[in-house]
Amino acid sequence: MRQIELFNKESDEKQERDSTSIAADVLLSRAPPKDYISEWTHLLKQQKPEEKDEQSTSVMIFRLNAEWFAMPTKIFRLVTEIRPIHHLPHRITPTVQGIVNIRGQARLCVSLKYIFGIDTEQNKESYSRFSYPRMLMMEKDGVFFVFEVDEVFGIFICDENRVENVPVNVTKSSTNYLKGIFKWENKSVGYIDQELLFYSLQRSMG
Repeated sequence: MRQIELFNKESDEKQERDSTSIAADVLLSRAPPKDYISEWTHLLKQQKPEEKDEQSTSVMIFRLNAEWFAMPTKIFRLVTEIRPIHHLPHRITPTVQGIVNIRGQARLCVSLKYIFGIDTEQNKESYSRFSYPRMLMMEKDGVFFVFEVDEVFGIFICDENRVENVPVNVTKSSTNYLKGIFKWENKSVGYIDQELLFYSLQRSMG
């Protein structure tokens, strides 16, 4: 009798695991709800991961085509779905794409792909069908910029001691904006110098 009860219990647990797995697959195959990203950004602002020590920094990791980059979490104000970009007459440059409406405010949208010299025509089919393009809004000293990314991983605690110098044989434009490179999930992530990036963006505004 005891053996029958154990068998039934194991059978029920297996069915529950199978049902959970199916439900997870269905959930992951859907695009996130409309307000999900904004709510997620609000939570990040309220509950940022604790940095282990003064040599660790909380960073946001994101992808531009095939390349991964990171910047300190503290400069980001919003992660949102892709929104329409409204072009500015006589103001269009490869760097400045136009303006986007973020919570009723007009914010400049810039192209990090252009600044970093990343091929915008590169094939993206090899990436997960569960990855979605996003817009990130960053701010420094009251100056806001929005830019598009192909995927957002999220938050990662970066050990500054593990950040390596950019290899001297790399000649991409993006290397001019990098503090260094660190490893994450067997990938090389470019650690962007946000001070230099903001300075360059503000200069490009004229």
